[in-house]
Amino acid sequence: MIKKMKKFITFILLTIVIQSCNTLSHTKKTYVHQFAASTKDLPKYSLKFNQTLSNVRKSRGVYFANTLSTPSLHLTELDSIYAQQKLDERQTILFQNSFEILNTYSKILLTLSSDVYVDDLYNNIKELEYDLESLINLNNKLTSFNTPTGFVNIGAKIGVVSGRIYINQKQSKEIKILLNSSDTLITNVSNNIISYLDSKNLKAIIDNEDKMLSINYLSYIQQSNRTNISNDLEYIQLKSNIDNIKQLRKTLIICMINLKESHKIMVEEINKKNSTIDTINEIKELAKSIVEINQIVKELK
Repeated sequence: MIKKMKKFITFILLTIVIQSCNTLSHTKKTYVHQFAASTKDLPKYSLKFNQTLSNVRKSRGVYFANTLSTPSLHLTELDSIYAQQKLDERQTILFQNSFEILNTYSKILLTLSSDVYVDDLYNNIKELEYDLESLINLNNKLTSFNTPTGFVNIGAKIGVVSGRIYINQKQSKEIKILLNSSDTLITNVSNNIISYLDSKNLKAIIDNEDKMLSINYLSYIQQSNRTNISNDLEYIQLKSNIDNIKQLRKTLIICMINLKESHKIMVEEINKKNSTIDTINEIKELAKSIVEINQIVKELK
């Protein structure tokens, strides 16, 4: 009886040791959590970028419309402004969806890497997985860029578990699986965003708005033979918005570069049995760029 008890205790101890070996170290979980925490609010910044640029184009266009000599020309220009807004809205959907993919992916990582015990872990993960799959499917429909789906099924694997140590082990295992299977996704989505932000077309649009705002506002003043404080304040804010859009575009590009690089390095470190570094500098740079983005967005009106 005593021998059987000793064997049973030995088995339990070995099980705990094996499970603890399969559990990610605190340092590695910190990598993952810092990365996810840094990227979870990106959609609100991208939305502000597109909305502000669209509003600048609309306001500048209205000033131009008010310099035209006949009602028919005036109306034609307003119709053109409206049509452009609809095109801007479609581009916003494309752009925003890419950021929503990153955001939902970050939420999954935050949940898996959290030290806080989550009672309803299964349902939380399954809901996020469904959102991620839906976003990727929408992205594939809207663009030529194609991302495979069906690579996440974390909730099903964690759903029927009990005990804190075992949940930690399962979470660690699924973090590794998710990171490795998603690196191509993160790279593709990041490159997609960078391609849009760094495109000649977008830079030309922003530069044109910067140039034409002053020209159109001057024509508006000359045409009306007067101005008012409200118009002047709007003009100043539009100029400020254009400057901040230029800076935000550059900072978002830096952010996306840091994001994909930090994810790649994080995957490499997670796969190492003995990681020798305490911090990933690229994640620090990612967090720094997010702070800069947040400061710029606060200036946009």
